Amino acid sequence: MDTTMNREHAHSSKTHNPLDKTAAGAHQTVDRIAEAASPAIERMAAGAHHAVDKVVSVTAPAAGWVESKARKLNESRVKAVEGSKKYVRNYPFATVAAAIAIGVLVSFFAKGRPE
Repeated sequence: MDTTMNREHAHSSKTHNPLDKTAAGAHQTVDRIAEAASPAIERMAAGAHHAVDKVVSVTAPAAGWVESKARKLNESRVKAVEGSKKYVRNYPFATVAAAIAIGVLVSFFAKGRPE
């Protein structure tokens, strides 16, 4: 590893006392452990990338289906609102009478039976 060479060179001029030698040894040990762990970490990262890719490939069709259904639902809502507006314009008195009748029924059922 490139950092190992730099640390060894940096510490070689300072290794005249035991603390510096111990620190240099610790750095070398850490570098060896990092080099040994690197392939395992790379395999884990590749596995994680594969898992993410698989999740995306499975969920993408479902997301497309949901988007299509949402678009159709919105189109149906727009058609219903437009149809209601047209009915109210064509039959204003019948619409008001129906609204009053519905209000009376809701009020009757909301009050419930007297005890």
